[in-house]
Amino acid sequence: GHEGAVNSVAWSPDGNYLLSGAEDGTMLVWDMATKESLRPLVGNEGGIHSVIWSTDGSYLVSGSVEGTVRVWSVDTGENALLDTVVGTVNSLAWSPAETYLVAGAEDGLIRVWDLVTGERLPLLEGHEGSVNSVAWSPDGRFLASASADGTVRAWDPATGESVLLPDHLAGGAGSVAWSPDAKYLAAGATDGTIWIWNVETGAHLATLAGHAGEINSMIWSPTANDLASGSADGTVLIWREEAVND
Repeated sequence: GHEGAVNSVAWSPDGNYLLSGAEDGTMLVWDMATKESLRPLVGNEGGIHSVIWSTDGSYLVSGSVEGTVRVWSVDTGENALLDTVVGTVNSLAWSPAETYLVAGAEDGLIRVWDLVTGERLPLLEGHEGSVNSVAWSPDGRFLASASADGTVRAWDPATGESVLLPDHLAGGAGSVAWSPDAKYLAAGATDGTIWIWNVETGAHLATLAGHAGEINSMIWSPTANDLASGSADGTVLIWREEAVND
């Protein structure tokens, strides 16, 4: 396996394989039937902090501590350097149709690439700290970002303009997650609280307290009624609709 901390994992679309990226710079694809790893993916500079899988299962994307964004062929293991950014690539996300790739990086900038042309769109600027998490809304209209500066923004990728959600998260924002209907946005703070907004109105709906450590990951249920959160305190909590919409 890996010889360093595992920073990011991603399922293959069919659920048969799991991709893992680690601090030692290695990426492994695991066969879930045998629980064994296939050939390692070699060619990264520095630790891997973010990995994602394409929906057709044919290629992978990785982001490293050295700022490289690489696209990998699952079949051959070969890779191509898409771009190099300043600082660690903390988060990667696809647009719903996978025509665009977005990366949030340590330098506070957000980069979007058009994968049809291979060109990078104008930088999305506004955060004053590391961009820790990025997520595209399911309807493709907005891009959300969470930063170490404690702010959460919703961007219009077409114009580059953003709406700064009106609350400051103590200690910084570490993760963001859209509801399936793209109506609600959740952000996890380093102090263990979770903030919920109605993106259409900008209204702050709830602040959820229950974790004792930083929120590392969140996901909504398919019905958008419940929210699951995982924390550095080692717990996973399920928040019911009445709490989320309080």
